[in-house]
Amino acid sequence: MRTMNDGETDPTRRVAVDELDVTCRREHDDLPSLDRYHAAIMTGSPAYVGDDEPWMRWGQRLIRRMVDQDVPFMGVCFGHQLMGAAYGGEVGPNPHGREMGTIDVSLTDYATVVDDVLWSKAPRSFQAQVTHRDVIRAPGPHLTVLGKAAHDPCHIVKAGPRQWGVQFHPEFDDVTMRLYLEVRRAQLEADHGPGSCDHRIANVTVTNQAAGILRRFAQLAVHEATRRA
Repeated sequence: MRTMNDGETDPTRRVAVDELDVTCRREHDDLPSLDRYHAAIMTGSPAYVGDDEPWMRWGQRLIRRMVDQDVPFMGVCFGHQLMGAAYGGEVGPNPHGREMGTIDVSLTDYATVVDDVLWSKAPRSFQAQVTHRDVIRAPGPHLTVLGKAAHDPCHIVKAGPRQWGVQFHPEFDDVTMRLYLEVRRAQLEADHGPGSCDHRIANVTVTNQAAGILRRFAQLAVHEATRRA
């Protein structure tokens, strides 16, 4: 993510997004210079961290460099799990099975988020959209857990001052979530039984608080650009 000075009154609209495909990398390929980037997001993926592909190991190196250089970073779903693996966490299938739909997320002990630049203004609990099989099952010694859900005790983690992972999908709205549930109906009902998909579709709702995390992260990118100027 970079920022542009185009006179836009909403500073987050000045964020330009460049895409970097990590799946074409080999483990020991050179890492890119981060000088021109003000923030980065690693998205979800149908891949599984447990497959430990060479490009995943390259991605872990990239995440560690972002933490070392304090580039604001957000890992979403797969990106969250890969950050967990990069810092020694245990990542694998959720013992409770696949989870999908709208869920409740709660921040942990307020002392861990009161001074956090991304989460200090977030509500203590909020609803979010999820779709995943794997989770960070144990955070290891280098990650701080900031949030949890009923099925996932490591739902939000932090690796550095401005580097976070979220298991939920802040980019999903309620329409996307319902469509995704329909597409994954067979897998979900194989885990949770007949009727589990329809039950989740009926309980999908708007999740503005979760979506707002992306906006606050974009504001961090704008702040970072101003700080470097």
